Amino acid sequence: MENENKKELMRIFYKNKMFNKVAIGFLLVGIFLFAIGIIIQSRELPNALALEDVTQEDQYVKEDVYAITDYFATYSEDDIVKDKYYLAVGDSMLYILNLDYNQYVDICTELESNLYTVTGMSEPVSDELKKLAIDTYNEIYETDALNESNFETVFSAYLINAKRTPNDGAQIFKDLGIISLICSVIFVIIYIVIILKTKRNIRKVAEEYDLAQISIELSFPSKLEYQKTKTIFLDTYVIDYSTALDVIRYEDIVWVYPNEHRINGIKSAQQIVVVTKDKKRRVIAETDAFGKENKKQFESTYNELAKRRPNALFGYTKENIDAMSKKNIDETIDKITEKDLKE
Repeated sequence: MENENKKELMRIFYKNKMFNKVAIGFLLVGIFLFAIGIIIQSRELPNALALEDVTQEDQYVKEDVYAITDYFATYSEDDIVKDKYYLAVGDSMLYILNLDYNQYVDICTELESNLYTVTGMSEPVSDELKKLAIDTYNEIYETDALNESNFETVFSAYLINAKRTPNDGAQIFKDLGIISLICSVIFVIIYIVIILKTKRNIRKVAEEYDLAQISIELSFPSKLEYQKTKTIFLDTYVIDYSTALDVIRYEDIVWVYPNEHRINGIKSAQQIVVVTKDKKRRVIAETDAFGKENKKQFESTYNELAKRRPNALFGYTKENIDAMSKKNIDETIDKITEKDLKE
């Protein structure tokens, strides 16, 4: 019979579908985003333009390279090198290439026996990069003839970013998809942890309380449930299943107060903190702070708890904080227990 009563409490816990819905939601979104990334990645690339024909940035371009220097400029963020720029010799002009290390090695290897066709996206040459390219050119050719006014007689006005293609958006979607899938796994793990905590709580309830009595009270018409706060009021106990299921006897409660979570100053979640005679704090009725019905049921849950447990302290007031301080808590619990015995 005890096992049946435990199963009945587990069925109450499983009524909370939030973690299932969130995990499935992240899973579906992750699959959808990853699929979009695969589709974009598999698209056929357009015909590449010759760099000298380019008139704007973000065009897919190509150029034959006959020789290449080591990098002459870098771009860093937070002391981390993000881009390396190289000078390359073409048919009639010099080009600036933005390459990763493996691309640079591939070009050098191929140039030992043949020319190499570089492809990528066009980007305008910044003023700072232009100055560095001019200094590098003048140093290599031991001249001072090249300057900003005649730069485009030697160099293309656009560089080739070989690390980019028209299908770059694919990686963004794939990365977002992977993040969503990871979130789904995290929620599944959290849910498993909460299930284990619930089973532990039920074992503890079986040791401290009468499971048969709880089961009987669950069948009473006087049972009151608030679905938004996931709280059930019985004649003798309050059951919370907003996260891990918890059962608390009204007589064990000595202090109750509302608590809230804020993000950037905006209230995002609300909960009720319950302190019991064993001096432990327990959280019940945890719910979103958004929505009229959520707020209404949260207030009703708090007021119902106040009605069911009139001898307890209610509210996070200075008097209650002082009464429940380490110095006074034992005396306060004794006074509340005295009241309980007189009733």
